Amino acid sequence: MSPILKSGTTIYGLRWFNTLKIDDIVIVDHEGREKIKLLTKIKDDQVYLTSGNRKKKQSIQDLGFVNIKSVKARVIWPRS
Repeated sequence: MSPILKSGTTIYGLRWFNTLKIDDIVIVDHEGREKIKLLTKIKDDQVYLTSGNRKKKQSIQDLGFVNIKSVKARVIWPRS
């Protein structure tokens, strides 16, 4: 499966967001780097982030559950 966003794609993110929902694409600070991930689950103050490859059950690119405060922006363009 090809990535949701192709390499070199310009993206726009909204840093001021009130809520996150399942299937939002987000920019997250993880291990000192900004990464773009798909939000697939929300549990209390944790969000489950994946690579977006839904054909695989689990990918090494999945981050799993991270603190919601790690989410720096919600991608608003392009939308998948």
